[in-house]
Amino acid sequence: MKANGAPSIPIDPAQGEYVRAILLAMAASAFAAVVPAWSASRIDPLEAIQS
Repeated sequence: MKANGAPSIPIDPAQGEYVRAILLAMAASAFAAVVPAWSASRIDPLEAIQS
């Protein structure tokens, strides 16, 4: 327990793990944004408006 009464968790991830997690999150978000945009770019605009 810490002095303020909060339990302490003995976890100390290395700095490289933070970088890896951030890069993974950025890659996943980029993939999630690019796939629908690429799919939408292949549709004829007039066809999309009419439907």
